[in-house]
Amino acid sequence: MDRYDRCDEYVEYYKHLMLILELKQKELPRDYVSKDSIVRFTIGGAVVGWLLGRQGGALVGAILGYMYCLFLHDSIEDIKGKLRNQPNRRKRELVHAVQAMIGSNSKAELDLYVEARSQQKQLMDCIIKFT
Repeated sequence: MDRYDRCDEYVEYYKHLMLILELKQKELPRDYVSKDSIVRFTIGGAVVGWLLGRQGGALVGAILGYMYCLFLHDSIEDIKGKLRNQPNRRKRELVHAVQAMIGSNSKAELDLYVEARSQQKQLMDCIIKFT
């Protein structure tokens, strides 16, 4: 059993993480697009382009699919909603990933970590993987 899995310790950490998203939403980088979405839209655009215009169409379709995906971004509210709807197992995995990234299971350490702008981006990149 992992040291973070005792009872529901991860729940308090998860709640604190959600509180940080709420309180720091004006400071955190705002627009996120998951890498999976970018890949799907780019490939989808390439396939449609290929069907319409072969090689040149595939290139144009891939570019248009990529650009379209960039217009579809998740706000902090969208991210929080997606996190709330995750099963407990995924929430626990998120907590473990954040704790491993900052090197501590302390909520105080998480608060200190999120103060630096570069670390806010790292935190959000980690969170996005779970949405």
